[in-house]
Amino acid sequence: MRKILLSSLLLSFLACKEAPKDTTTTLPAKAAEGLAASSKESTDSGGSLGDAEMESRPISGKEERIEIDKTGASLVWEQEVAGKSSKDFVFAARAGQLLMLGFTDDTNIGTMDFGKVSVEPNGDGIEYTIEITKDYRFTVTNNSSKSTSFRIYLTVDNPASATAEQKMAPQAGAAQKETVQFAKGESSVALTRTIAASGSIDFMINVKKGNRMSFTIGYDMADADIQGFVTEPGSQDIALSTGPKSPNEFPVTVNGIHRLTVNNTTKKKATITLYLDVE
Repeated sequence: MRKILLSSLLLSFLACKEAPKDTTTTLPAKAAEGLAASSKESTDSGGSLGDAEMESRPISGKEERIEIDKTGASLVWEQEVAGKSSKDFVFAARAGQLLMLGFTDDTNIGTMDFGKVSVEPNGDGIEYTIEITKDYRFTVTNNSSKSTSFRIYLTVDNPASATAEQKMAPQAGAAQKETVQFAKGESSVALTRTIAASGSIDFMINVKKGNRMSFTIGYDMADADIQGFVTEPGSQDIALSTGPKSPNEFPVTVNGIHRLTVNNTTKKKATITLYLDVE
């Protein structure tokens, strides 16, 4: 009788003891689908300039800063980069401004990275409308083993201040290239060309050692608006710098294609005439 009583008490005790509660919450099917869609949207969103997706790494403060005033800027410059190395730049831009960025590279294997966007060399570059006021960074990388010089084009502009002529003009910062050809039996030529706002044109001239190149860059506006320089084959160093309107002579010391670059430093297209004679 005592054994039966003890067994009954033991069973009652075990029955009264609570099992651990399951804290897992099961969502209704529609709620679960909505949560999954919301999660996917948050990870897939982006692509507009200024979002986190555009920044591959934070700005360190060691980059070279490019000063941009409130009215914007349009810049073209030569940047030498050592072999197998990179150069970082940073600039400030405001929401609503138009950004145009590109570069030319004689090696054709250099790279430019703007956040997570890659800019192809010797192309049309990129164009964005800034959505967030902040600092932006871009990096140019020389993937060759020798030092080289990139020509970088950067425009940050206020669309409201752009003239109708500028909007109709070729893309700012565009780089053109043209091989100079002489008529049979001739050694001189006059070439009239239009250069895009903040753009440039490379005249490729095949000459021989002992020749002398004489040239003048004709232009109707201020001298400071146009820059010219000569680069010898196999070199990234500028052999001769010149402005427009003045006659220039360059003695050729090496065979091959010489590059005569003419830069338009203004924010509107410019028409120039190159008068060239090779003796």
